[in-house]
Amino acid sequence: NSTTDYIFDGNEELIIKVPEEDKQFFKDLSDKILKDDISDFPIYKKLGKWVYNYMTYNSQYFGKDLTAKQIYEKKFGVCEHFTLLYNTLLVSQGIKAIYVSGYALNDREKDKNNNKLENKENNNLQTLQDNRHCWTLALIDEKWVPLDATWNLFEKNVPLSHIFENYGKT
Repeated sequence: NSTTDYIFDGNEELIIKVPEEDKQFFKDLSDKILKDDISDFPIYKKLGKWVYNYMTYNSQYFGKDLTAKQIYEKKFGVCEHFTLLYNTLLVSQGIKAIYVSGYALNDREKDKNNNKLENKENNNLQTLQDNRHCWTLALIDEKWVPLDATWNLFEKNVPLSHIFENYGKT
């Protein structure tokens, strides 16, 4: 399960599309983010770190279908919202980005799930469904690379705990 060798056929239908009425808003926003960030980070990392710091994770937003503009205005969401906002900012700067879904575990999730399992009669009943996650696949330097604005992962890879399932939002 290599996290750096995603094979994507370039299906243009899966690349995020910004609604016409929002294109200028997100172009202006991403230009401002890049202008204000004086670090030496590449564009994709500056935008990702901004999303990570701007948004607040709130599990009450799980399953809420919001536009990128609504997500920007609310500043709350779960991985699908972090990813949509991040992808929209990337696309506004001419970087192709798609939504990737699958499963992910981090140490906190592992601990939470282990505690849950201790209360069950059969410790083998845990499912991956509790660990659904999504992240970004972006075309950087002519290579599709995974990035995760929810977990602040922008080193052109994601941990092996990110188990890929599907391209595009399902």
